[in-house]
Amino acid sequence: MSELENLKRFHGHLGPYAVIGLRIGKIAVEKYVNNFMYSLQEDKKK
Repeated sequence: MSELENLKRFHGHLGPYAVIGLRIGKIAVEKYVNNFMYSLQEDKKK
């Protein structure tokens, strides 16, 4: 099942704000969570 199908099933529809929220959330995870996980790995190496 695609992300949009999951969003529609969860939220009940695919309104513009739901879709934008999904995209913003994906960007935030890519930018901040991946950087955070990388910094944790670097701390372990020291």
